[in-house]
Formats: sequence, structure tokens, C-alpha cells
Amino acid sequence: IKLIEYLRQREVLEKLVEYIITEEDDLVDDSQKNEKNDDDSNSNNNDNNDNEEDESKSESSDYKRRKSLNSNSDSDSDDVQNYDQPETIQEIHSRRAQVAAEILSADAWSLTDSFMDNHDLLSKLWSVLDKPCPLSMELSTYFIKINEHLLDMKIDEMLNFLLHQNNLVDRFLKHIDNPPLMDFLLKVISTDKQDIPTGIIDLLKSQNLVSKLISFLDPKVNAS
Repeated sequence: IKLIEYLRQREVLEKLVEYIITEEDDLVDDSQKNEKNDDDSNSNNNDNNDNEEDESKSESSDYKRRKSLNSNSDSDSDDVQNYDQPETIQEIHSRRAQVAAEILSADAWSLTDSFMDNHDLLSKLWSVLDKPCPLSMELSTYFIKINEHLLDMKIDEMLNFLLHQNNLVDRFLKHIDNPPLMDFLLKVISTDKQDIPTGIIDLLKSQNLVSKLISFLDPKVNAS
């Protein structure tokens, strides 16, 4: 229960969404900025590091001697060292994004309620559709996993959110080459039934879904 209460906090939910929508290119840019800052900081401190370098060389020599003494140890030690290798930025991000998607799609009513109460976070999640194509399969999978969960558990709130998207068709068709996203669009359309209308079909009609789909058949349009 305490874990759920912690995860329901807005700042935690926002961080989970950021983990999902952040792409590897953004991570590389941030990493390069940090490296530049580190280089600038190191250049300012070079004059004060002579003694430290001498000590480091001495420690390095000691380390090499110890390493030489241990060179005939069991081969299993190499396997253990492989597990001690630090994760790359991309690996850390991938793991965090996967865990974030699992949390936001978990069958926990109170957690789902808290997320849906923060409409701006839902909009932030949907900013995925505004990214350049093609979207990575991981990002597409996480986006669809969460939204299918929300559509199943909070269908009224989700439909209300979708009905207020003025450019829903254009945002989806931007990624027409992404089959999972197109399948999700079909699932959204399927919520609008003759006996229980939801207004989704009227919305897509008003945004010219059919005519825009037909335009992709034009020979001038580049094939995917």
C-alpha cells in the first residue's frame, strides 16, 4: 500500500512519463553536455592536481603488482567481473522506461485514477505522436500498452480526452507506417458502436480521416 501511495504522487508519475517519452538521441545530447562540463571543470583544476597524479601513479603501480599476483586465479573470476561492468546510459534508460510502462499499465485502480486526474501528464504521454517518425518499436509498445490499459479501465475519461483532440487524425497518420499505432486507432474506433455511440467516428469524420487515408494512395506519395 505504501508503494502505491508513493507511486500516486504527481512528481513520481511525471518522472515515469518522462522515462517513457525520452528517446536515446536526447540521452546522447545530455551526455555530451555533461562531458563538456566535466572537461571545462577539469581544465580549471589541472594546476592543482600534480600531487594527486603522483599518488595515482603510485596506486596504479601497486594495483598492477596485485593484479600480476592474482593472474592465475580461477576462470570464474572473469565471469563475475562481467557482471560488475557498469550499465551504459542507453541500458539504464531502457530499463527505466520498461519499468515505468509496467507501472503505468498496472491493474491498480488508485494508481490509474491518480494518473487520469493529471490531464497534463496524459497529454505529455501523448506527445509521443508529435515526435518525428519512425518511432522506435519500444516507444510505440510502451505508449500503446499504457493507453490500452487506460482505455480498458477508464474508458469514459479516455474517450473524453480523445474527443478534445483537434488534430487526432493528423497525429496518427503521421505514423501511418507504424502498424501497432494503426491497430490502436482501430481499437479506439471500435469503441463507437451503433447501440452505444461514443462520438469517435463523428470526430474522425470531421477531421477527414477517410479522405486523408485515400490521399496516401496517390502515386506521388512516397511508398513506405
